[in-house]
Amino acid sequence: MKYTKVDNNLIIMFDVVRFITANKNNKFNLSILDGVDDYRIILTHGVIGELLMVIENDYYGLDKSKLIFLCNNIQTTQYLATLGLITHTISEYIFSNDDLYTIKPSKKIYDCIFPGREYKTLGLFNRDYNSNLLIMNKLLEYPFHHNQVINYFNQSKCGLMTTESEGSCLSVGEMLLCGLPIISVKIQDNLPKESYYPFHPNSKKMIENTYGLILPNTLGGRELWLNENNSLYCERNDDAIEAAINKLNLQNIDSYWIRNDFLSKLSFQRYQFLYLLKNILEYINIDINKIDLNDFVNLPYGSSSINTTQWKLIKQHFLNSFKQNG
Repeated sequence: MKYTKVDNNLIIMFDVVRFITANKNNKFNLSILDGVDDYRIILTHGVIGELLMVIENDYYGLDKSKLIFLCNNIQTTQYLATLGLITHTISEYIFSNDDLYTIKPSKKIYDCIFPGREYKTLGLFNRDYNSNLLIMNKLLEYPFHHNQVINYFNQSKCGLMTTESEGSCLSVGEMLLCGLPIISVKIQDNLPKESYYPFHPNSKKMIENTYGLILPNTLGGRELWLNENNSLYCERNDDAIEAAINKLNLQNIDSYWIRNDFLSKLSFQRYQFLYLLKNILEYINIDINKIDLNDFVNLPYGSSSINTTQWKLIKQHFLNSFKQNG
């Protein structure tokens, strides 16, 4: 975990999964807060199962009024607000690398691509499709280096998401950046708790320790990015999915429009994040101009995937805009 400490003030940022892992391994040492006049901790990656673990462990002894939860979807944000937490709908997509995931001139070989894990296909693909569907987890080379993933995306006409409830949905953002329209199954209400992370190592604990709390079903933020112009929703069965593939590909949506539309929405959320960060830093007497995000941010993507140059430009554009608007 990385952190910035200035004049006895501390700001820490890291995702919920790493937060839990660090605590379980006793790597997160609360003694770093000793002698600190004030602190704020930002938790990203608002996956409901892991968030519940933070809540049910009484925030690991931290002051919950000094925790800020950034959630990937509206439903989780609203749910945490009912628990009296400080929460914002700012997706972890904001940390995606625009230059890495991009449109490349490629021959379209596949009618559709499914990039998810095998357990997300349960009950599906029980027959051959007439359309050319690439299921990445069935390829011998799986899992792939991200460069190969990008190549497959650019060789496909559209992308597919098969989960009826998600905490996060990174593949959607990556495919949109590559200009792919998306087919997504519809959200299903009243799903059992096991559906959130059926094979997650902490699933049993999550399920047993929810104390009867009602978990919101979410699409992992897909509702923030997908609309009638770049996607289709369908039922979760082979016939419906293949029909959606054929219908969506006939629309021949411009790839650059899809990418630019996503980037426009992404830009708005990035500015929301920086505005929030600026306010927090000002509260603990730190000038955002003096902060290099990569000095203290510990994010889901990891430092190797974050585009440092990109974030320097984003922060500078934000600060320039802020000055112009007074």
